[in-house]
Amino acid sequence: MWFWKRKKNIGKVCLCTITNSAFIPGTCVMLHTFFKYNPWFEGDVIIVDHELEKRDRSLLEVFPNVKFITPPPELSKAVEPIYKVRPDIAHSKVQFNLLALFNLSGYDKYIYVDGDAFFQGNIFNQVSRVKTIMFSPDRPSHLGIARDACTYKMAHDHDGSNKYWYQTFNTGVLIADDTYFTQSVYLEMLDLLQPDFFLPLKRSANDQYLINRYFRENYYPLSAKYNYRLGLASILEKEKGLTLDDAAIIHFSGKKNPWIPDHVLSATQKEPLYVKALSKWLSEYESFLATLTQHKN
Repeated sequence: MWFWKRKKNIGKVCLCTITNSAFIPGTCVMLHTFFKYNPWFEGDVIIVDHELEKRDRSLLEVFPNVKFITPPPELSKAVEPIYKVRPDIAHSKVQFNLLALFNLSGYDKYIYVDGDAFFQGNIFNQVSRVKTIMFSPDRPSHLGIARDACTYKMAHDHDGSNKYWYQTFNTGVLIADDTYFTQSVYLEMLDLLQPDFFLPLKRSANDQYLINRYFRENYYPLSAKYNYRLGLASILEKEKGLTLDDAAIIHFSGKKNPWIPDHVLSATQKEPLYVKALSKWLSEYESFLATLTQHKN
């Protein structure tokens, strides 16, 4: 009865993600593990569809309550001038589709997870006590280093001025209430899609840069337990006593996708924990494939 009361009080919740054909294996494992470890969830799964083929959609539709949305035309139109001045980031335009979710009203709680992450724990407690919008601090924040507001590079020497951003965050996972999921916020974010902001960037950050620009002074930190990145493993264990096995969500951020052979070979040589994380993901992938086979039968 106690759990049922808490479950009822959480309100209407949605899980959101963005995917394309190249990310289908990761997205399927992310969704499979989400439902495996979060049996309390009865909401909608919102997938921003970036030119998915019918075959891809059918794989995703094995999960309950899946709803596909397409990037609105005004968003697609707004990013085109950016790609004219920065053709080098045009290949990753799918990332800007995250902005479409801020125009998605009608829910009390929002969970967004990248398709290169997967679950190994229940997140009910965090969702039930979420504060407005929550992101996990990024590497510079853990190291006490600012980012240059123009280039988005880490700035080891900074003067405390507004030329630098402090307490920046990773956008691969967010947990939020409905405070910022309004049309007015969405339109304000579209206004930030200015080529002049993106021309000086020294790294491909796209949505992460823009969302940090909008929320960097108005977000609450989300524990790395809910967005555990392998590159931060030593920092997290030293600072928080947090290990890979403690994480509720493991995120293969960067070029570490466990279904892409080149990424696997490279990451195995660079990240001491990668093989262990890969083993966990492959086990869940095998579990998903078995479930898929049963579903078709």
